[in-house]
Amino acid sequence: MRFQRLTLLGFGRFQGATFDLAPGFNLLYGPNEAGKSTLQAFLLGMLYGFKKPGQRRDYTPDLERYRPWSGGEYRGVLEYELERTGQQIRVERVFEPSWEQVRIYDRVTGADLTAGFPMDRRKERLFAQEHLGLTAEMFRSTAWVGQMQVSRLEAGRELVARIANLQQSGREDLSVRSALDWLKAKAREIGTDRAVTRPYGRTLRQLAALREEMQRAREAREQTLEWEARLTETRGALAEIAGELSELQRRLRWARHREAAERLARAEELRRRWAERAESLRREQATLEKDLADVEAELAPLQSLAERGEEILAELDWLEGQLARLGTGEDPQAGKPDDGVGAFRLLQVAAGLLAAAGVAVWLLARSVLAGGVLILAASGLFAYAVAAARRRDRETRERQRRREAAEQERQRLQAERDRLLAEAGAGSAAEIRQRLLRHGQLAARRDGLKARVEQIRMELAEQPGAAGDAELETLRREVAALATHLEGEDPRDERSAAQLEEAVRQLEARQADLTARASDLAARVETVLSGAPDIADLHRQLAELEEEREAYEEELAVIELALEGIEAAAAEIHREFAPQLNEALSETAARLTRGRYRQVRLDEQMTLRVLTEDDRIMEASALSAGTVDQLYFSLRLALLDLLTEGQEPVPLMLDDPFVQYDDQRVQAAMQLLTSVARERQVLLFTSHRRELELGRALGAHVIELDTVEAGVN
Repeated sequence: MRFQRLTLLGFGRFQGATFDLAPGFNLLYGPNEAGKSTLQAFLLGMLYGFKKPGQRRDYTPDLERYRPWSGGEYRGVLEYELERTGQQIRVERVFEPSWEQVRIYDRVTGADLTAGFPMDRRKERLFAQEHLGLTAEMFRSTAWVGQMQVSRLEAGRELVARIANLQQSGREDLSVRSALDWLKAKAREIGTDRAVTRPYGRTLRQLAALREEMQRAREAREQTLEWEARLTETRGALAEIAGELSELQRRLRWARHREAAERLARAEELRRRWAERAESLRREQATLEKDLADVEAELAPLQSLAERGEEILAELDWLEGQLARLGTGEDPQAGKPDDGVGAFRLLQVAAGLLAAAGVAVWLLARSVLAGGVLILAASGLFAYAVAAARRRDRETRERQRRREAAEQERQRLQAERDRLLAEAGAGSAAEIRQRLLRHGQLAARRDGLKARVEQIRMELAEQPGAAGDAELETLRREVAALATHLEGEDPRDERSAAQLEEAVRQLEARQADLTARASDLAARVETVLSGAPDIADLHRQLAELEEEREAYEEELAVIELALEGIEAAAAEIHREFAPQLNEALSETAARLTRGRYRQVRLDEQMTLRVLTEDDRIMEASALSAGTVDQLYFSLRLALLDLLTEGQEPVPLMLDDPFVQYDDQRVQAAMQLLTSVARERQVLLFTSHRRELELGRALGAHVIELDTVEAGVN
């Protein structure tokens, strides 16, 4: 097989990346995290998938580890050529468990070859196993060397057994491991006493169950007699209940008919009373509506007075009070003499007398002082008289002005009173009060009439009408329907229909309980009578199962002996094919160690031993780590050659296997790989420039991963 193209549509860090490989030596270089491990996991996943051996829905950790970093579809394409036939193959695989699938096509014709490859119990197509001749485990143990795993042979004993068989018979399908696996599978098929789903455990379980069944059969036969007696008693009680229930149901039908007829009679009587009541209400309504019209006609002219009557009365009362305060409008001093004028005249006379006396005293008595005093007094008295006269004149004029103003106010108030009376259409306030009283009486009468009319309308609206007719008709149909189910004479049971229904329910519940009990008893009896096995038949079955048990135990003993014999034979076979394997191993080791170790041996425990230059035999583990790696690497190549001799060349995949080599060992190993690449394709993944430079010098096809973007080649 030669890998031609890898297309990682969605795998780990790569999305839509393509890698073309050469037929011989391919060196894929890149620093850590450049994608070397991702490409190796992709190749293994495309060939064998990620399901664990024997587990249909269980996967290795690589399934989750290499999901696309950027999301999207988890899938890829692998194209390769079969060197022995030249057939071009295209493999398309979807890794997502929820819709995983693998399709295999012929690249030249486009034919779908998928159905032509068998599937194992994991539903995995075995195309890679058929094309390479190796299972996934054997491929990982020989053709693929992971990082720091040169000296690990996970399927070593299987490889040895398989190579031994090939050397002896030339047929892969007769391997010791296959025989051992087949015998162990047969033992697993038979099972143990704990594996209740396997034949042996199932037989033991059937034996125990059959013994229990015999015991139950004996107990069931004894129990049947008691059940039959109880069944007879229960059926008798059911017959009595059936008669009683039939009579109760007849009485219930009569009670329902009577109650329905009574409801119908009450409804018809109520309807008749409603009709009479409605006629009386309509007559009363007509009378009330006529009275209401008369009241409203009388009330209409008083409406405007009612709106302003109280306000007008209040204003009239106020006007009357004002007019009463003003009185008739006459001055109370009119008709009386003007006291001010008389006093003024008296003061004038007194002043003149005083002046005359003063002059007389001055002239007669020659007393200037006394005369002057009298004259001054007379002058003052005269001045006071003049002032008093003037004040009196002013007061007289003010009184006159007030009388005139009072008269004007009285006239205005009388005019306002006359206007209000005219507005009210009455001659006096007493008449207004009388008309307002009448308005109140009429309004109260109107409201009472309206309330009664509305009450009558509401009562009339509550009459059954069409709904009542429909209800009556429904009742009539119900009575007629119930009458058709009546039987015999009316028993006149004093209980109501509801009470009879409750009695029927209780009796039916008792009947149902007894019926269920009778059914259960009958089923038990029927089960025992129809399903109870014959004791003789049970003994026969027990004998047959005992024979099966003895046969299984004998077969398991034979398988155990066969396993021991085959394993002993395998050790003998190893001794027979060991020389050929050791010869190939020694030849490869001599080339890799530049002749230092020319004889290398692999014992039955897969332990490497070497013959040193001083003819000492020692285990390889005692040598340096680099030498141990060289020897196990030689073993892998030798096993791969022997395992695939005469078959399709299997590509060799190496992940930095030379990290513990010095420069000379690396150079020898690289030259060896160049030679191996002439027979089979080699893919060397490395992060060391030392291997890169040597590979270029030896003509390897170099792919530098650090120059490849995750999504583009």
